[in-house]
Amino acid sequence: MGLGLSIVKSYVNILGGNISVNSELNKGTEFIIELPYLPVEIKKESSDILKNIELKGDGKKLLIVEDVADNAELIKEYLMPYNFNILFANNGLKAIEIVKNHKDISLILLDIKMPEMDGYEVCRNIFQINPNITVIGITAFTQEEELNKMKFCGMKAILSKPLSKDILIQTLENFLN
Repeated sequence: MGLGLSIVKSYVNILGGNISVNSELNKGTEFIIELPYLPVEIKKESSDILKNIELKGDGKKLLIVEDVADNAELIKEYLMPYNFNILFANNGLKAIEIVKNHKDISLILLDIKMPEMDGYEVCRNIFQINPNITVIGITAFTQEEELNKMKFCGMKAILSKPLSKDILIQTLENFLN
C-alpha cells in the first residue's frame, strides 16, 4: 500500500527535516533523511544547589517504599553519600510491617501507585502506628486531584517522578535537619 514511506515523510516534516530519493534501475533505491541537529547542554551530575546543602544522615533510618526496583536503587544511590540507614519495602504490606518493627524510622519515602495496597492506604495505616512520622509521597501523577489526596492523607511533601536528586536532597534537608 505504500503507507510506510508516507508515514516516514510525515515524521521527517514534523521534525523539520527533509527526505529525498535516488533511484537507479537494476541498482536500487536510496532514501536520504536529513534532520536538524540541535545540541543539548548536559548538566553536571553535582549541581550548585547541592553545594549549599548540609544534609546529615547520621545513621537515621529512612524507609523507601517503592515497587520498582530500579527506582528504589536510584533513590538509594542518591542518598549513599549522606550516611542514612536505608530500609526497603517493595509493597505497602511490607512497609507497614517494617514500621511496626522499627519505631525509630525518621522518614518514609512512599510511592503512591503500587500493587496490593496504594500509597494512600499505606499512609493511613502508618499514621495509626506512628502519627508523628514524616511521610513524603513520590508519584508520577501530578494532577491536582492526586496532589490534594496526598496532602489530605497527611504527607508532608510530594516529589514527582522522574525524581530529581537536587529536589530530593533539599526536601530531606527541610525535614531532617
